[in-house]
Amino acid sequence: MVTQRADSDGKVKACRLHDVLLDFCKERAAEENFLLWIKRDQTTKAVYSHKQHSHLAFTEMDNLVEWSASCSLVGSVLFKNYDPYFASRPLSSHAFSISHILLNFKFLKVLDLEDQIVIDFIPTELLYLRYLSAHIEQYSIPSSISNLWNLETLILKRRSYGIHDKLLLPSTVWDMVKLRHLHTPYFSTENEEALLKNSAKLYDLETLSSPYFSRVEDAELMLRKTPNLRKLICEVQCLEYPHQYHVLYFPIRLEILKLYLSSVFKTIPFYISAPNLKYLKLSRFYLDSQFLSETADHLKHLEVLKLYHLVFGDHGEWKVSNGMFPQLKILKLEYVCLMKWIVADDAFPNLEQLVLRGCKYLMEIPSCFMNILSLKYIEVHSCNESVVKSAKDIEETQVEDNQNTNFKLVIIKKMVLKFDTSNEKEISKAFDRLVSLQGIQSIAVDRNEKKFIVIGDMDADEVRLVVGKLML
Repeated sequence: MVTQRADSDGKVKACRLHDVLLDFCKERAAEENFLLWIKRDQTTKAVYSHKQHSHLAFTEMDNLVEWSASCSLVGSVLFKNYDPYFASRPLSSHAFSISHILLNFKFLKVLDLEDQIVIDFIPTELLYLRYLSAHIEQYSIPSSISNLWNLETLILKRRSYGIHDKLLLPSTVWDMVKLRHLHTPYFSTENEEALLKNSAKLYDLETLSSPYFSRVEDAELMLRKTPNLRKLICEVQCLEYPHQYHVLYFPIRLEILKLYLSSVFKTIPFYISAPNLKYLKLSRFYLDSQFLSETADHLKHLEVLKLYHLVFGDHGEWKVSNGMFPQLKILKLEYVCLMKWIVADDAFPNLEQLVLRGCKYLMEIPSCFMNILSLKYIEVHSCNESVVKSAKDIEETQVEDNQNTNFKLVIIKKMVLKFDTSNEKEISKAFDRLVSLQGIQSIAVDRNEKKFIVIGDMDADEVRLVVGKLML
């Protein structure tokens, strides 16, 4: 069953299985010697052949410790714990245990701890390892990480980190030429400029997140060393207002770019040039029409544009000229400081979705959206009533005049409704009824103040009727 699709093309990103079907799959995987799922009450007395099962999945740390002695030839170890508080337990309760048993799996290729387990050192002796995912508490990675010369995917996260808590990667990371996916939080590399000038290029690296750049020159060096990047998520620090923009040339194969500013509302010190970019997200920047116009000229194939927590210069004005963003399909503006939006008639010719959320200063959606024949969806959330009205005018023109039967308008409402009961059973019943209503996106219950907070594109009268029964 599909649970998540990509914004840009609707392709399936995530699925889920019915529990009965999942149990069947686990049994069949064990029968065919593919995967053995070690349950809480299953011990080493169970029938196991390390020559048969190449993959093991655990749900309890005790099982992982117990089985490690007899599973030296296993190729994959997955840890799947469904306790939401597991990762927040003190480090000594589980990191020490696993750090000392990892070396028993000498031929391990995949170690997926699914962000659940904190390890106190990187298992650099597992030379066959290709995939590693775990939580760490350190602020630096040992230089011996390069011993994992077969590693293709490295995912390291920290349970919490502040804005100044950068993770320091050793220079030896750039010797790991088989790396394809590198995901670590807010990282920088030691001796960055000298290192990048002298290091080899990582031709296989396709996804990279999240490097921290304090200078444009550092970004340029890293981009030259990663010529085949397809996805980049990074944080930049803009130290001063640029006297003139600098064009930053991203790898020609780059399709997804997410840029975040470490400080608040400063100008991006470079134009973005990425000829095959399809997805762009900008967050916490100060933008002006000049920047967006010049950037649009370099992004002819852009399909998804997401602008988050931005301040528009030019007195809060954004002018979109004819021919800009010719391939754009999805435009999302969330919590942006935009007062006046001027859009030419021939802009956004292929737009399909427009999402406005928290745009409290915007007075209306430009009327030219009435004539975009490709438009299928508008969503408005936490905006002025005048924006809602203009969205309804666009809906009327699209449906009645343009005969656009695929068009849909969604007005997300937030309703706060008081109730007058402490009966937990009645509150739970009301919650279940609200969940069943069409258009509900989220529901919160505040039992202290005795109120429901309901968000979604729902029928307000139906919501009031359900909660009203708690007042009787």
